Amino acid sequence: MSADKETILTIENVTKRFPVAEGCMLTACDDVSLSLYQGETLGVVGESGCGKSTLVKLIMQLHTPTSGAICYRGEDLTKLTGESMRQSRRHIQMVFQDPSQAFNPKMKIKDILCEPLRNFKLVKDRNAGKKAEELLRMVELPEEFVDR
Repeated sequence: MSADKETILTIENVTKRFPVAEGCMLTACDDVSLSLYQGETLGVVGESGCGKSTLVKLIMQLHTPTSGAICYRGEDLTKLTGESMRQSRRHIQMVFQDPSQAFNPKMKIKDILCEPLRNFKLVKDRNAGKKAEELLRMVELPEEFVDR
């Protein structure tokens, strides 16, 4: 940790347990703590079934932790509800492992790219095509892909 870097994400003693058959509990994440600092990259590595995806779903608020805190820029995400929770999702996004399941093959690329922007009213429908072209250029893909 560097004292001059802002803490972006802090996970403190997060545990997630799921109920299974006959009153038993499955512990998917057990007392996980970590911090992510501005300008740094964090990789979470582990064997299959160790709780990596569960941890990400906890950060994304798709699951609620059994215990612990998840703070983004000092705000405890586990305490958010309703519109506050929805707005927090503007700043934290998830990249799914399997794009064939993450994307609707019937949607055009411009609609897939601009759907979250429309959700938060960051782009108007009439500007979606140009915004999608800009986003494609940023990742060095041809602008012509927008209508695929």
